[in-house]
Amino acid sequence: MQHKCNTNALSKIAMESYYPYVKPNYITKNDDTPVYIRYNYSRVKRAFIPVHISIDPNHWDFKRRKLKKACPDYDENEKDIRKLLNKISKIVEYANDQYIDPTIEFVLSELEKNRDYITKKSTLDIFELLDDFIKVRDGQVSKDTIKDYNSLKKHLKDFEDAREDLKITFKNFNKEFYNNWIEFLRFEQEKPNGDIGLKDNTIGKQIKNLKIFLRYLMDEGTIPQINLKPFKTITEETDAIFLDEEELKAIYELDYSDNKQYDQIRDVLIIGCYTGLRYGDLHKLRPEHIDKENELIQIKQGKVQRSVTIPFIDYVPEIMKKYNYELPKIHLNEFNKEIKKICKKAKINKEVVLTWKKGPKEETVKVLKKWELASSHICRRSFCTNMYLSGVAAEELMKISGHKSAAAFRRYIKVDNLQAALRLKEHRKNGKNN
Repeated sequence: MQHKCNTNALSKIAMESYYPYVKPNYITKNDDTPVYIRYNYSRVKRAFIPVHISIDPNHWDFKRRKLKKACPDYDENEKDIRKLLNKISKIVEYANDQYIDPTIEFVLSELEKNRDYITKKSTLDIFELLDDFIKVRDGQVSKDTIKDYNSLKKHLKDFEDAREDLKITFKNFNKEFYNNWIEFLRFEQEKPNGDIGLKDNTIGKQIKNLKIFLRYLMDEGTIPQINLKPFKTITEETDAIFLDEEELKAIYELDYSDNKQYDQIRDVLIIGCYTGLRYGDLHKLRPEHIDKENELIQIKQGKVQRSVTIPFIDYVPEIMKKYNYELPKIHLNEFNKEIKKICKKAKINKEVVLTWKKGPKEETVKVLKKWELASSHICRRSFCTNMYLSGVAAEELMKISGHKSAAAFRRYIKVDNLQAALRLKEHRKNGKNN
């Protein structure tokens, strides 16, 4: 008796087969031989699953792979063989119904559980489970993270729709899928503005979130263990910009006495650049977060749920008093749109060459004015970089910015070669004077 079933089209070619088996010419010290179910996951991967019975080798039909009726305990032994064979059959059937890869490890794990698969008829739908995951995480993580999870769903769905013969299942998640998906995201994925192809850092975020989702399902026992080692997160150095202190001074000194909207947006921009708060935290800043006596902000960051204490410095005290310690509430889209105009008016015109990788090649995209690249992210990056350049130790800055790791913090420091050289020179000068 032999059972076979095909794996999904995107998986490596494999034929699972399983049948009763006795090892030829293998006799124990008791002059008998054990009976197994031989499970062949592929041509090179197999397992011998013991039935826990032993027989006289002469009572085994090696050609037909079955017990001879001449065996003294034929009925009982045959029953034990068929019982284990049927269990394995149900496990493999269940795995294929659920689009799970029936690996040796999976089959052995399911045998230990001794589960009933009669009611296991519905197929695990990755997109339904991703929706459920997003609902569970909503309220536990920031709105931006939920937005990222929804982007993951869109990118997976777009990939499936772009490949006529593809249905994404949990059996797909192997190195071949990883390579094909990255290629699609780099060269075929359409962005909201109509451009084609995502940057490597954006692709890296999709990979990171996919791994978070899959690990959640594995931890919950919803799916078997998947080898995620091939799913390397892609990163690259970005051309992200920051506003130096001369540029911030120019922005602060702009006269918007006749334009309340721009006056408020400019003030929020300055506060962001001198506190390092993410825009979501700036938006929720309230008087109760302010220690007026000591001129401090004390707030729990929304994205990482980390409490930080930030001192009022430079222009911050004056602006906070101007609004009675409660900043104007400006929608993020409006903020991102209008600060470009504010930076343009302040003559933030330094040219920036934008480059990014699409696969192994580095491509020059375009040259833009610095003001054209301004967005809410510029606030946190400007704070970290300017404070670092002014001589504040990275360890102290991390406590104020709320960064958990030095690696994450370093990504916010945008210091060019000249700035690094001048900083070193200044430190050496101060050291000798002391």
